[in-house]
Amino acid sequence: MDISSTLIGMGMLFLFVGPIIFLIYSQKQNYTRLNKLLNQKSEEYSIKPDTTELTPTILLGLDATLKKLLYVYPEHKQAMIVSLSDIKDCGIKKVNFKDLPGSINFVSLILNLKKREEPAVEIVFYNENDDSTTDSGAQLQLANKWEKIISRHL
Repeated sequence: MDISSTLIGMGMLFLFVGPIIFLIYSQKQNYTRLNKLLNQKSEEYSIKPDTTELTPTILLGLDATLKKLLYVYPEHKQAMIVSLSDIKDCGIKKVNFKDLPGSINFVSLILNLKKREEPAVEIVFYNENDDSTTDSGAQLQLANKWEKIISRHL
């Protein structure tokens, strides 16, 4: 009776803890993959980011010494680099649902360039049409954080 109760208890423990361990392992693997991609793109552009951000939708790296901002969309492995010396100012663009007040549909960081003939650089943090898995409020906070970081280095 005691051995069977112990085995049942161990089985139940494994059933409850196993998925949590798997989730932690898969998140660690995803973080490692994103970090490797950011490091690879940083080496391509010859920068060493001292401030970084890794999310499933966007990777950001800021090299304060060279005053360069690297952003990568991991889904497409598309990377862009922007020199902070070319930026006049930055701001947040937020689009709300018309029929749902308070619900955010789109969040991006707009980098206005000093040269007026060139279009502003838009870094998309959240787009309801492309990514419904992340939280729009969290992405808005992240965009606000990076707006402050970039503004300090202008």
